[in-house]
Amino acid sequence: MNKEYEYSFGYKITLSCCLILLLTICLNHLLVLLSFIIGHFFLPWTFPLSVILAVIVLFILGKKYEIDKRTVKVSVLLSFFFIVFSLLVSGLFLDLSWDGQWYHQSAIYNLAEGWNPFSEPIRKFNRSNDLSIIHFPKGSWYMAASIYSTFGFIEAGKALNFIVLIAASLFFYIVSRKFRLSKRNSFIVSSLIILNPVVWSEIATYLVDGLLFLYLSIYIAALFSVIRKYNFLHLLIGIMAIVGLLNVKFTGIVFLIIFSGFGFMYILLKNKALIFNYIGFHTLAIVLGLIVFGFNPYVSNLHKRGNPLYPILGSKEYLSQLEQGKDGNEKHETPLNMKGKSLPFRLFYAHFGKPGNAPYDNQDNAELAIPFISSISSWKAYRFHETRIAGFGPFFSGILILSILYLFYLLRHYKSKRLLVLIAYSAIISSLLISKHFWWARFAPQIWLIPIIPMLIGLYSFKEKKAFNYGLIFLIMINALIVLFIHIRWEALTTLKVKEELLLLKKENKSIQISPRWFKKSIKEKLVLYDINYEMIPYKQIKKIEDKKYFSNVPMGYPGAIPYIETDKTK
Repeated sequence: MNKEYEYSFGYKITLSCCLILLLTICLNHLLVLLSFIIGHFFLPWTFPLSVILAVIVLFILGKKYEIDKRTVKVSVLLSFFFIVFSLLVSGLFLDLSWDGQWYHQSAIYNLAEGWNPFSEPIRKFNRSNDLSIIHFPKGSWYMAASIYSTFGFIEAGKALNFIVLIAASLFFYIVSRKFRLSKRNSFIVSSLIILNPVVWSEIATYLVDGLLFLYLSIYIAALFSVIRKYNFLHLLIGIMAIVGLLNVKFTGIVFLIIFSGFGFMYILLKNKALIFNYIGFHTLAIVLGLIVFGFNPYVSNLHKRGNPLYPILGSKEYLSQLEQGKDGNEKHETPLNMKGKSLPFRLFYAHFGKPGNAPYDNQDNAELAIPFISSISSWKAYRFHETRIAGFGPFFSGILILSILYLFYLLRHYKSKRLLVLIAYSAIISSLLISKHFWWARFAPQIWLIPIIPMLIGLYSFKEKKAFNYGLIFLIMINALIVLFIHIRWEALTTLKVKEELLLLKKENKSIQISPRWFKKSIKEKLVLYDINYEMIPYKQIKKIEDKKYFSNVPMGYPGAIPYIETDKTK
């Protein structure tokens, strides 16, 4: 372990900032729960109070773990900057994702406007998205509703994405430094992990798959750190990551079971003395995550529907969506030539194919492509938030092949890492087998770790073949940056376009008739914000009108663009 770094000013600053950011999230969650108990009037205060309480907790921890007051003060200022930066940047972008506009924003608005999921866990909102709002994990929504209640601006709630991203990058860096990596290589490790295209395709939205990956990665990093050498503050970060993982998406609980299970196997084989501590740490985190932080949905779903994971899983009285024959992902989201096929077949097409979004964007089928042969014209697929084919970048298939070959080379010369590599890949592969839909990058963002593991081993332990290792690193970063640039550029330009469309209607003082279809709550709030007079009418009525216009609220080629007609110029 790098003891010299552990006692350095830089280490303490970085760790303290990470703690403040994650403590803010967890304390905010608890305060939002408190607001449900004592009354909604308290909700606007929860976000600023969570920041203040996080700072107080750090001062308390600082006294016990030798973090001096100067370090704490600098960390507080930096953390405050990170939080303000996150709020401002997230506020620049409109959430233009399909699910974000469909049920995420609707859930946030309803929470902020008075819905109490404690006292009223079952409630009618909108027939098309009730199941998702009522029964899905609400961790990201609580944070967003808190921020929205404080500042009155829905887009600022996406700051959670940036806060977790910053916390993750800081933590990956300090764990890498503790494992004796240089500053440059530690920065590379952190960059490799957070450049996951799923994260950056969703960073400006309320989609939660990127958050799921970041929380999972923080947990894994904390596990490595604590197993190697106990550190309470790293353990605390790991516990907070588990809480976040369990309360951002149902998949989080399955991923936690799988990765912690394989971690237990590793400890059983390598360090049996840690078994009881390992079990205790996970038991505490899971109880907190499911019963306290996750009372709704886990306890509420069990009580009201007979299964904590409803509607993904069901009970005798309340069947799951699959048991009812409803599989929207298979019906609406899967390329035609992948429907009904085995998971290996789907995975092969999804990650060795030409960038695309079949069955949308004027495409029906996924198309295979030769690794490293990718036409620039196909990269426009990355404007989508959940690119279906080649979702991890246009060169990911080639990188995957080279990284696996490199892994075999490394393990041939560095045999002591074989067990660890076997455990790591077994966990990742096992986590893919739980659903036939995990061919999709969005649903299985941990696939990004498969080619990264050999690079981490190379940076940590191998002195030869540096040029090849750095070459692979450069290639995967370029691959990720292509997705990042194309998508963020689309987000920026389309946000400006939608704002211009709304401002023009406001400027010309026009009334409109609009058919919101799936996005009733999200578009209604935008029209109110821009003071646009509107009347909502059925889609079957407006689709017959020839001179109707469409808002640019979804990527071109995706269903859901909202049609409207201008009715007059005066209100």
